[in-house]
Amino acid sequence: MDKIKLIALLLCASACGSQTQKGGTDKTETEFEQITEVVDTVTITETENNQTTMKKFDIERFNSNQNLGRYNFTDEQRWNVEQVSSWIQETLSYEYYEYITRQNSPYEHFNWYDANGNITMSNARFYGMLIGINQVYDRYGRAHDGENFDAPFKFSLENLIEKMNKEYKINLLDTKKIRSVVRGVQSKLQNTPTYSVSVRDESDPFLLVHVYLIDGNTGKTLFVTTRETEWYPGASEESVVDEYIRTKK
Repeated sequence: MDKIKLIALLLCASACGSQTQKGGTDKTETEFEQITEVVDTVTITETENNQTTMKKFDIERFNSNQNLGRYNFTDEQRWNVEQVSSWIQETLSYEYYEYITRQNSPYEHFNWYDANGNITMSNARFYGMLIGINQVYDRYGRAHDGENFDAPFKFSLENLIEKMNKEYKINLLDTKKIRSVVRGVQSKLQNTPTYSVSVRDESDPFLLVHVYLIDGNTGKTLFVTTRETEWYPGASEESVVDEYIRTKK
């Protein structure tokens, strides 16, 4: 199974739970500031003899503190870190990974380590949506660019945050008001990349959301609609894209 998917599956319960507990925020941090700060937890540095080193997974500390293969703590930058061990049958050894979050922040970061605690992969997410470049590390700790999750979107996440705040007074960093931000390339719209932003209704935040469908190339708002969440009795299963196409006919 793909490592990125495996991480998401193993941590789904804790990730989903933490999102519902987050409060609002009036921070103005940007994507670059947030992700740079997280990456500092696994910074590759130059030693005196010009050899590359990196911060490794502390297996001894993990084993001393883990409970049923999990260890949670807050690091010096106030990021909440959940470390997990995973037994790999093919290699008959453990691998380790970290799920790094901060209260009231939609940004998340994943680090994956091998049996010796050397980092092998890292990526970042925004409301669970993969962003930036999937970094893959060789055995010397040197980073190599993997898939660029931002590549299909000329209108960047940072552009989207600015647009929603300027045009609709909606702060995408406010995890109390934002239910989800997802994006993808829509085959039904001639392979147009889109963002879909779901904002909780102020009067009924549990059952209703206001959805903004945004063109991922131009930043143009294609469609705005109010929809029931999955908790609403008889909620429509029609996708936002299908609803948009239907209303255009």
